[in-house]
Amino acid sequence: MKTFLSTFLILFLIFPISVFSQSITFEVEEIKENISKGEANGFAVYIPQAQQKNVEKAWTKDIKVDTKSKVEEKDGEFFILGTNNERLSSKPINVFSRIIELDSGVKVHAFFEIDSVFLSSENDKEKAIVAKKIIAEFALGTYTFAVNEELELEEKKLKSLNNDLKKLVNENEKMHKTVAMNTSDINALNADLDQNKLKSDPNHGKTVPVFDENGNEIDRAPAPTEIKKIDAELKKEIDKEAKKIHKKVFKLESEIRDAERDIPLNLQEQEEKKKEIEIQEMVVKKVMQKLENVQ
Repeated sequence: MKTFLSTFLILFLIFPISVFSQSITFEVEEIKENISKGEANGFAVYIPQAQQKNVEKAWTKDIKVDTKSKVEEKDGEFFILGTNNERLSSKPINVFSRIIELDSGVKVHAFFEIDSVFLSSENDKEKAIVAKKIIAEFALGTYTFAVNEELELEEKKLKSLNNDLKKLVNENEKMHKTVAMNTSDINALNADLDQNKLKSDPNHGKTVPVFDENGNEIDRAPAPTEIKKIDAELKKEIDKEAKKIHKKVFKLESEIRDAERDIPLNLQEQEEKKKEIEIQEMVVKKVMQKLENVQ
């Protein structure tokens, strides 16, 4: 995973975002093919990245204008009879279309029947130019919608990665806090243990001087153990308390060892997550530039 991220990052650094996101225009071509009404002149445009269901929804909405007629679908062909489009005609027109799903996008084939004639540049050059513009505008809108969806998805991924990093940082802080608090608790428990030992050995923790052969003090040494005669029940209680303290200390020390083992691993995960975030930020920037490059 680490190697993959490094390679991906290098590729982004070598190739600027502009290389990945080229300006896009929508070229509408004239076609002639068989539809439900026979051979017809029409127009076709390819819309990259678009999804068929979204294009169908948008197209069937766009071609139904100021009419009670409904858009119908039969054998993959969408058609509406008696719709209106003032840019093409002052009279109602019929629109037939096919929306074809491809691996990387969608292709729209549209056929406009005006006064029983299917529009083409051969029979009405000016209106054919308008039809091409209408279809290009539709392609622009649906492509923009698709890229906005992509941007939303990539931004969600980026947000998720940042949340992951924040979680790792919080976990790291929590582990450091565990080490500090447990160390403090262990010191307090050791003090309790010293007090416990004093109950049976008054000299516990005390020191006595160590002298050289000339009677000079040169060091301090633990005072000899002084066994205090105590009641058997009291001794049992003292031993029980000491065992309980040792058990608590062992648990706290175990938690410290776990935290000290996991902290470096956590820091490594943070670095890897930062690289993922850096790459995802580039992906988001790339998609944003795709929107800017729409013409």
